[in-house]
Amino acid sequence: MKPLLAILSCEADALLEVGQRATFLKNSPIEHRFFRGRGQDLKHADVVNLNVQDDFNSLPFKTQAMLAWALANGYTHVFKCDTDTYVRPERLLTSGFERLDYAGYFVYDPCPGAYGSGGSGYWISARAAALVTCATFIPDYPNERTGDHSSRGEDLQVCWALRDHGISCVKDERYRLREPGPLRRNDYITLHDVIKPIKSLSRMAEVHQEFLNS
Repeated sequence: MKPLLAILSCEADALLEVGQRATFLKNSPIEHRFFRGRGQDLKHADVVNLNVQDDFNSLPFKTQAMLAWALANGYTHVFKCDTDTYVRPERLLTSGFERLDYAGYFVYDPCPGAYGSGGSGYWISARAAALVTCATFIPDYPNERTGDHSSRGEDLQVCWALRDHGISCVKDERYRLREPGPLRRNDYITLHDVIKPIKSLSRMAEVHQEFLNS
């Protein structure tokens, strides 16, 4: 097996990358990469620039390009998350990902079924990734009712592409959208806190320290 921790990023999130490198990525037992759009980062060996736009609307295409890169480089499984996600990499490796094609935290959408949230993170196998890279994706347009993005988010489109091939997301509540996040006394793996978002270096450090002190 050759798993990859894949973090969708962009040039504007460079400081959030710093926060992740300084906390859970330090001495991580799983290989990781940050995936940005077009550009060039010569400072960090863990940044991959993909041939897609580096804006929010293009996240679905960035996800497809990221999965294509992972397949081309021999990765058997990919865990996708964001720059405002806190992760315990050692728990990723013992999560049971190798038995599944698609797993994450259920978020219900208007369609039947559920999808793995890209914020709390989801696992996808090479078999499933190959199907996603061949799917027809569209930009992530703002929601007509709320004006917010993600009415066609990358995670939704991944789910729909896999559903077309009979692959459903396996629900795993260890990938967290809300607090509490990973602590030594629980088995939680990630935190993408929509109540108190991790949007700064100090917040990422706080969550990391909470784990170390628990």
